[in-house]
Amino acid sequence: MALSRPSFLLREILVEKIAVLLVGPQGSGKSTYCREHLPGYTRISQDDQGKQAHFLLFEQFLREGAPFLVIDRINNLKSQRKRYLDLARQHGYHTRIIWLNVDRNTCLKRCRERPDHPTLKPEDAERALQTYFSSFQIPSRREADVMTIIGPPPYFVPIDDRTKEIGDRRHIIVGDIHGCYDELQSLLAQLNFDPAEDVLVSVGDIIDRGPKVRETIDFLFSLPRFHMVIGNHEEKLLRYLEGRNVKPTGGMQTTIDAYDGRFPLELAEQLRALPLILRTPSGIVVHAGFDPEMPPDEQGRADCLYMRFYGGKTYFDEINGRAWFTLWPAELPRVFFGHIPLEDGPAAGNIYALDAGCVFGGRLCAFDSRDGQIHSVPAAKVHSHSEYGLVKYVAPNEVRRRREEYVIAGLLRTDRTDDGRLAIYTYTDQCVFANAWDDITRNARGHIYDTQTGECVAAPFPKFFNLGENEESLPEKFPWHEPYEIYEKMDGWLGVLYRHDGRYQISSRGSFHSSGAVWASQHVQRFDLSVLPDEATLCFEIIHPEHKIILNYSGQETLIILAAFNRRTGEEYPRALVAEWANEIGLPIVPLLASMSLEDLLHLQKNRENFEGFVLRFNDGRRVKVKTEWYLNMARIMSNLTPIALWEVMQKGKVRQDYLVQIPEELRPLAERYQAILEGQYARTMLNIERVSGPILKEHAHERRALARHLDERKKELGYLKSAIFMVHDKKFDQLDKFVMDRIYPKGNQFTAEG
Repeated sequence: MALSRPSFLLREILVEKIAVLLVGPQGSGKSTYCREHLPGYTRISQDDQGKQAHFLLFEQFLREGAPFLVIDRINNLKSQRKRYLDLARQHGYHTRIIWLNVDRNTCLKRCRERPDHPTLKPEDAERALQTYFSSFQIPSRREADVMTIIGPPPYFVPIDDRTKEIGDRRHIIVGDIHGCYDELQSLLAQLNFDPAEDVLVSVGDIIDRGPKVRETIDFLFSLPRFHMVIGNHEEKLLRYLEGRNVKPTGGMQTTIDAYDGRFPLELAEQLRALPLILRTPSGIVVHAGFDPEMPPDEQGRADCLYMRFYGGKTYFDEINGRAWFTLWPAELPRVFFGHIPLEDGPAAGNIYALDAGCVFGGRLCAFDSRDGQIHSVPAAKVHSHSEYGLVKYVAPNEVRRRREEYVIAGLLRTDRTDDGRLAIYTYTDQCVFANAWDDITRNARGHIYDTQTGECVAAPFPKFFNLGENEESLPEKFPWHEPYEIYEKMDGWLGVLYRHDGRYQISSRGSFHSSGAVWASQHVQRFDLSVLPDEATLCFEIIHPEHKIILNYSGQETLIILAAFNRRTGEEYPRALVAEWANEIGLPIVPLLASMSLEDLLHLQKNRENFEGFVLRFNDGRRVKVKTEWYLNMARIMSNLTPIALWEVMQKGKVRQDYLVQIPEELRPLAERYQAILEGQYARTMLNIERVSGPILKEHAHERRALARHLDERKKELGYLKSAIFMVHDKKFDQLDKFVMDRIYPKGNQFTAEG
C-alpha cells in the first residue's frame, strides 16, 4: 500500500525518511495524535508490541528503510530519547520530537476513564504520572533536527539580573556554607571584605548540617549588599515553613534545632523571594547546575536545584550520565555553582565550582571579582558526615531523599528495625526487570542507614552482574591480561553484619526480620568479633538447610565470610586482612580458587556439576559472576522457564509483566530473549495481516460475498491470511488475537518459523 507523504513535516525541507519521537505522559493523547495527524506513518508502540519487541521492530524498519516511522511511548528521559534518535540518524533519518505538553490533572482524568488500556490500569494512573512528572527531562532543541510542542510552551526560570546594581563594585561569590559561620568569617577576614562597600553573593545552601545555622542566616541577611540564589536545602525548608509534609532529613534537623522550632515570621518570605538564577558582572550564579543543551534563559527549576549528572535516568546516574559542567559549551556564559562537594572542582574558563565540602571537613571557597581568583579556608573540623564523604568527584547530598522516592516508585524496598532507628534498602525485582541501575540502586544491596543521623551503618557489596548480562559486564570490558582473583560462588543468602543496641547482628539482603537474618543474628553471638574495627562491614553467605536455594551443602549450618568493606568510605578491605579476622573469629572464609584463564573458566562453567559458579574480582575492585550451566539448568527447571510457559502468560501479544518480574535474576536474560522472540512474532504477524488486509478490505469490504470470492481466488497466495482477513472484516479481534497466538505457539518448546 502506498504511503501518503506527510507534507506538514516537509514545508521547508524535502527528506526521504523521517523518524518522529513522541514525548508525553500517559493520557496526553499520543496515540490519538498518531491517528489524526500521522496517518501515513508506521506506528511503533511499547504498549502494543512490548518492551523488547517494539525496539526490535524499530531496528527492523530502520534497516528496511521504511520512510515514515513514529515511536509512541512516554520518552520522559533524555537517555531514552537518545537511544531512538541516535539509531535513526545512523540510518539516515531526519529526526523530529513532538512533545505533547499536557498537564497532570488532564492526563489523570483521561487515564481513569480508559479501563481497556493494555498496560496501565486506572487505579495505577496516579502513581505512574507521579513517576513521569518527577523524572521528566524537558526536550531540548539539540536532541533532534526539529522539535514541535503541542500545548503551552514550557516554563523557564527567570534570571534575576543584578549586573547594573552591582556595577563596578567588588563582589565575592561564596560556596555552600551550611552553617559554617566561623569559617565564613575567617574567609571574609582573609579577603578584607568591607560590608559597607563590597557585595557578597551566595550560591545557596547556607543552612543545615553545620553548627551555627542561625548565626549564618542573621549575618547574611543583615548585610546591606547581599544576594543569594535559593539552594535545595532552603527550598526544602521553605516547604516545611509553609506547612507541607516534609521529613527533616539531609541535615534539616540542625536548622530546626537552631531555632528551637520557632522560626521568625519573615524567614519564609525572605526565602520565597530568592531567585533560582542570578546574573552578576562576573557571570551567572545558580545553586546546582544547568541542562548543558539549553542556554541559561531556558532552564527548568529542578535542574537549577538538583542537577548533577546529565543524560542519565536520575541526577545521580553517573553510569549513563556525565557531570553537567563537563558538557557546558564554551560559548555560553560563565557559571558559578555549588551543590556538588568537590575537592578539586573546576575553576577556570566558564565553569566555577564553589562547593568544596566545608561542612564535611573540606574547605569553604569564594570567587573574588577583584583578582578573578578562588580563595578558600579549611574547615575547623568535620561538622557532618555525608553518605559518601568528600570525594574527588560527586558526593550526593540528597541520597536519602532519592532512596525514599525510589521506594515509592517500586525500585527499592526497605525494612526498619523494631525501634525504627535503622533502615535497610535493597533493589526490587521491578528494578532488575527495568534495568534501572544507577548509583542509588547499585548501592542498595542490604545497605543500612541510621534514620536519624543518616550515618551509613553497614555497606556490603554494591550490585554486580553475571558475565555478559549487560553492556558493562561484557567480557571485553574486563582486564583479563592482569591478575584477578576467583572465588567460589556460594548458594545461600547474603548476610550483612551491623551494630545495633550495643551488639552485632546480621541482616539478610533486604530484611532485619527474615528467617535467615534471625538465625544468623543468633548464630553470630557465639563468636568474639572484637578484632573488627568499628568501620568494618562483614559480608557473609548464610548457609543453612532451611534457607537453601538449590545446593544443600550436606546440611551445614554456618556463616561463610565473603568480604569486608569500610562503611564510611565504601573501600574494600584486602583479602589477606579479612582472612586474618576470619581466623581470629573462628569463621570460615570463602574459598579462593586457583587462577585460570577465561577459556578454562568457561570450560568449567559448562561442565562442572553440583556447584553454583564463580565470582571474579579484578584489581580495580570490580566483580562479575559466572554461574555454571548445571546450576542455571536446575534453576530453569525449578522456575519452569520455557517458551511454552511464556506463551501461556501472553495477553494481547505481550508477556505479562507480573510474570516476568518474578523470574530469578540469573534467568532474566533468557526470559527476555524468549519474550522478544514471542512478542516479535506476534507483532510481525499482526503487522503483516494489517498490511495485506488494508488494500483488500478497502476494495471489497462493502459486500461480504464479493470479499469471499476474492479471497477464494487468492487462497493459495494468501494462506493463513485468508482467515485473518475475514476476522478483521467482521471485527472479531478477540478471535484474531487467539488465531495469531495459535500461529506462534512454540510446539515442543521450539519457536515456530515465521511465514
